[in-house]
Amino acid sequence: MVAVAAKFQATCVVNHFPGKTPEAVHQKSIDSLEQVRDELLKRKTSMMEMGIKPENIILDPGIGFGKTMELNERLLRFAEIVPGERVLIGHSRKRFLGEHRFEEGPNLQAAKEAIEGGAEFLRVHDPEIYQALIKG
Repeated sequence: MVAVAAKFQATCVVNHFPGKTPEAVHQKSIDSLEQVRDELLKRKTSMMEMGIKPENIILDPGIGFGKTMELNERLLRFAEIVPGERVLIGHSRKRFLGEHRFEEGPNLQAAKEAIEGGAEFLRVHDPEIYQALIKG
């Protein structure tokens, strides 16, 4: 995929996914913000070496994939520890939001936190509920 993206200069999202399979990922419990940052930046460097322009790479810290609940919450503000990087936050309906994770309130609050932290993109399930945040 990286070779295809480089050939066509496509915009790519690189996700922090600490394993090869979903089963392996969910057996992990990463709690280091710096580890996520360092591993994503290393992957970005590798992608750039293969010909993808840096501005075409969006970093996704992979909330919910092999991280502790506490780290997932801290990752909402991931953009703050990678200044100048394009960041996508995929928080929608994730377990760390609690038992009401399918309701608007916790999802909107998490989105607000991500936006205030500098995220440029959000990956969500119900885009229409986020319109007020976008316009605000």
